Amino acid sequence: MGHLTFRLPHHMQQEAPVTASLNLNTTYDANFAAEIAELFGFTIEEPMSYRPKPVAKEPSGQTLPKQANAAHQAGKAAENFGVKLVRPHAGNLVALFLVKGKQEAAQAFIQHMEACICGNRPLRMPLQIPVDLQPLLKTKQAPGIWLKMPLREDDPSESCALIGKEKDRALMLKKLADIEGQVSSSESASPDIAPAHYDKAIGKGGARISYIREKYGVRVNVPKDRESPIVVSGLSANVRGAIKELEELVQQDVLQQCVVLPVEILPEDIGITIGKSGFHASKVQEEFGVKFRTHSREHPEWPLVVEGPLGAAEKAVASIQLQVAERRRRNEEFPEERRRREELKGTIPVCVEPGRIGKAIGKCGFRIRDVAQRHGVTIQPPERNKHGVHILVTGLKENARAAVAELELMANLKLRPEHVLVPLHIRREEHILVLGPEGSMAAWIERNYGVQFLWPRAENMPLLLVGLAEDGSRAEAAIMKRLSGRRAH
Repeated sequence: MGHLTFRLPHHMQQEAPVTASLNLNTTYDANFAAEIAELFGFTIEEPMSYRPKPVAKEPSGQTLPKQANAAHQAGKAAENFGVKLVRPHAGNLVALFLVKGKQEAAQAFIQHMEACICGNRPLRMPLQIPVDLQPLLKTKQAPGIWLKMPLREDDPSESCALIGKEKDRALMLKKLADIEGQVSSSESASPDIAPAHYDKAIGKGGARISYIREKYGVRVNVPKDRESPIVVSGLSANVRGAIKELEELVQQDVLQQCVVLPVEILPEDIGITIGKSGFHASKVQEEFGVKFRTHSREHPEWPLVVEGPLGAAEKAVASIQLQVAERRRRNEEFPEERRRREELKGTIPVCVEPGRIGKAIGKCGFRIRDVAQRHGVTIQPPERNKHGVHILVTGLKENARAAVAELELMANLKLRPEHVLVPLHIRREEHILVLGPEGSMAAWIERNYGVQFLWPRAENMPLLLVGLAEDGSRAEAAIMKRLSGRRAH
């Protein structure tokens, strides 16, 4: 370590003498002082303990570009601060050269020169970074500031350092805090991927792993033994996003993989699954894009297997099992439902005079056929040439009573042979909606559908339509449609 002393002379007018020293460190600083002396035409004498190396010269006698640039900067700085560099008098053995100018300007110039000399000194800030996070950080942190990471496969180390210069200390401290913040907010986690699917996670030629690394800026470590879990390291938010997308990509590939899944049903349930003429099987195969097989080497213990993409096969198996379970439930409930319906069923005779039985039956039995179809009952006409027998109506008691009432009414009315009665099952307060003001709606229906309205003769009788069976059905449909619209409002 050496010193250069700059002193202002006492005889300068309006200027106070200034004495300051420049700390010189290494041969480079001494060369810098020699360049300044050479630039302004004076020599420097120093203690015997410190001798700078001579300035290197090019063959042409010019200084090297780096040294010339340093001397030029010193002269330019003196001009900017409004001072001059002058040679001391011959007897001054302390001051090697003098700074001439105002006191404040001279001091500022000397401080500036010290900053130039000391600011270029290298600065190293050590820090610890986990080995798996080192590849995620940038080497160049800022102009002139570098992050040195000793990444070695054979000897990994967490000891790193931020390298720069003394003049960039403030910026280096800020970068150091940023790096430490990234390290503290980082984490390592493993995706939920089975070892058997590691190849799908890696992708062809490592394409999928590379895609995840580049997109999220994380490190993905796939174990060589293919038994340990995959480890994703990086910033917490990036790690979560990378794991989620990697799991989704692998799941998509797994679902597209062709598999053979067993359908766990009993052999006697095969008929339910296949259906009549293969109807159910064809429907499931077409809906899910799979195939049915009744024999397989993969699952010989089960009577039916489904072959296709994993996702579609799983859905098809679930659909078949649901269908079989529903059919079993219905089969178990059927005896109870049948018993209940038997209790509600009954046979009721149609009580009409023997001479009017033919009117109730209709030509070729068309009236009893129409009534049986609309009420869901069975009607048995009496045998011919037998006296004291009646028309018998069998079915749910409620439906049978309605059918009997209708047949008895047709037998006692004077109807045309081809006409039938069609009852309107509506509430009494809705009659006015069907008939309309002063019967206008009823008249319109009678004209357009060729039917007639028949008022009920008893409290429990409905409003009736009289006409051909086809016309009566069309008129009934139109009336019910009109009423449903009014009820909605």
